[in-house]
Amino acid sequence: MSKDAHSDNQHLVARLEAFSDIVIGFSLAQTTINLVVTTSVEYFFAHPIGILAYLITFFFVARTWWMHSDVMRHYFEPNRLMIVMNFVALAALGLMVFSMQLWMHRSGDEAGQLLAVKFWFICFAMTFGVVAVMRALGVHYRWSHLSPVQRRSAMGLSLGTILVSCAILVGIAIPSGHDAFGFRVAPIPANMLYALVFGALGSRLIRFAISRSHWGESESAHA
Repeated sequence: MSKDAHSDNQHLVARLEAFSDIVIGFSLAQTTINLVVTTSVEYFFAHPIGILAYLITFFFVARTWWMHSDVMRHYFEPNRLMIVMNFVALAALGLMVFSMQLWMHRSGDEAGQLLAVKFWFICFAMTFGVVAVMRALGVHYRWSHLSPVQRRSAMGLSLGTILVSCAILVGIAIPSGHDAFGFRVAPIPANMLYALVFGALGSRLIRFAISRSHWGESESAHA
């Protein structure tokens, strides 16, 4: 790669990262702006569902920023596929924040809240799943720039996250009631909880297995 081409790639990555930070920052700002405001301050603090929704959304948006920052620093290759996937992940993040607002504004409407919850999980799976695929592709594209430990860590984390995302989508697709392990969990479908438990356990096993293996020690990604 020529010096000019390398400089152009660095500039493009920097611009994409700046744009991504703006989108993520705007999504985070939306979590505060869209808190449900009532006419009674006392009622707001007696029923702090808005604060809880804000904290949950804040956590996942901040987590997305952390993962995205790590991908852009170590694994991002500025080709067409990676750029498109970056935009898809950002769009899904914005919809994830919006879906939480839908849920908050459907108080008392169980059917509406159920749809909002399913939409939130779909956006969650898309956001985290696409970032995970970007990281996995980055391991392939930037193989020679990564140490074996980085390759194993990144691939284990990516495969684990992809498993969780796929489990969530399957859980959404399968109809279920609202009783999980004998407890009422409405408006969250029971299958969603089962999917999360299965995905979390499977993710741990995948990461453990890859971290203990010798995968990633070859000089070539095709070896």
